[in-house]
Amino acid sequence: MWWPNDDYRQPPADYQMMLHLFGAKSSPACASYALRKVTEDNETHASQETLETVRDSLYVDDCLKSVDDVNLAIRLVKEMVLLLKSDGFHLSKYVSNCRSLLSEIVNLDFDRLPVNKTLGVFWNTDSDNFVIKIRLKQKPATHRGILSMANQIFYPFGLVQPHALPVKRLMQQLCEMELGLG
Repeated sequence: MWWPNDDYRQPPADYQMMLHLFGAKSSPACASYALRKVTEDNETHASQETLETVRDSLYVDDCLKSVDDVNLAIRLVKEMVLLLKSDGFHLSKYVSNCRSLLSEIVNLDFDRLPVNKTLGVFWNTDSDNFVIKIRLKQKPATHRGILSMANQIFYPFGLVQPHALPVKRLMQQLCEMELGLG
């Protein structure tokens, strides 16, 4: 990288980082910091509801928000677009189970709303249900293999965990029996 002062080791004092490449371990923290900074910089330019939505309902690049009123949802989306655009963020990929909200912000040209994945959860927007998809990879019948299969079941809301408990209990019993499964 070349700097106007020909000092490649140190950027000039007025240089500001304008982007962050995703994929680094620090990316979620950087995104959270940037979104929080947007809300701090625009406290007088946006409604309190919009600022709270950006602050509390956005995680990296996903926003999960539920409201009871379609008009409020439309206003929140439009204000969020303007707020985040002011600092260089571009909102895209809108999903909702409310067709009137979606028709206000995107062109709808399909009969059924799609199934979308957000934060590891599949959401059937047409039926407004969460969908659980578990594909277990076969592992050897060892302590490590059984534990690995039990830990493949992940669901952020914790709704599936009670069904994984019998497998974990089985693992405990196998360890207590000392069968020498490796």
